[in-house]
Amino acid sequence: MKSLLTISLLLGLLVAKPVLASADSTCTKEPLACNIYFEARGEKTKGQYAVAFTTVNRLKSGKYGESMRSVVFAKNQFSWTNRHRKITDPEAFEKARKIAKDVRTWSADPATYRKKDVTGGAKYFHKKGTHPRWNKRVTARIGKHVFYG
Repeated sequence: MKSLLTISLLLGLLVAKPVLASADSTCTKEPLACNIYFEARGEKTKGQYAVAFTTVNRLKSGKYGESMRSVVFAKNQFSWTNRHRKITDPEAFEKARKIAKDVRTWSADPATYRKKDVTGGAKYFHKKGTHPRWNKRVTARIGKHVFYG
């Protein structure tokens, strides 16, 4: 009976969908992946790349912070950073990590980066249906988001 209970518990651990970590600990180390995950995990791949490019474009501009962490966690810039969140979908987070790695790699070569940037250099985005009072040029509409230069 005791061994059956042990086997059941072990199987439960293998089958259960794990919570990776709180965003607080993981996102300190991987802010770009977290921004992709929390802002766009429900989007198709192109939409997730768009959020990544927009975030990196902010860093490259030098106006939004000196590190990826300072860009992502700048006050009132990305809504998910104002709440305590957990990473609950390991597969989606791994995809966000891959996208983050791709975009960081491409950013080392300006010509490749410009060619791959699906946002046309956007530094801002919002969800369709919200109407910020921005006087900015729309550079792309991808999935559920509108991107601005």
